Amino acid sequence: MLAGIHVRTCLCARAIVCVLFVSLLQVINAYRKGNKKMDEPLVMFYAIELLRAVEAMHAAGVLHGDIKPDNILIRDDDSSDSSWLYAPSQGFGAKGVELIDYGCAIDRNMYPEDTVFVGRRCFCV
Repeated sequence: MLAGIHVRTCLCARAIVCVLFVSLLQVINAYRKGNKKMDEPLVMFYAIELLRAVEAMHAAGVLHGDIKPDNILIRDDDSSDSSWLYAPSQGFGAKGVELIDYGCAIDRNMYPEDTVFVGRRCFCV
């Protein structure tokens, strides 16, 4: 199990559901430490999930402004150590991503439509 696990608990339909999240940075560091590589289908799945999350934010008029591995949480409802491996029989139903830290986010709906946003090198405070 990776250190620094984020747990989100919610009350859904009279049952408590706990979902485990680990930052992408923690996953990358764990793989580097073990001199291993994540299975390619799993990498592609997480990349697609991240792109879907960004696409949904942009459709809502929100720019995140600070996407980096530390601001991407990886959901894995299977807590076994082998859960980071691709298992075709189990699918990816228990896996996913969630973006966090919207401190640098921009709501495009608050600006005129022709506003151009330019990236910057400074840190958001």
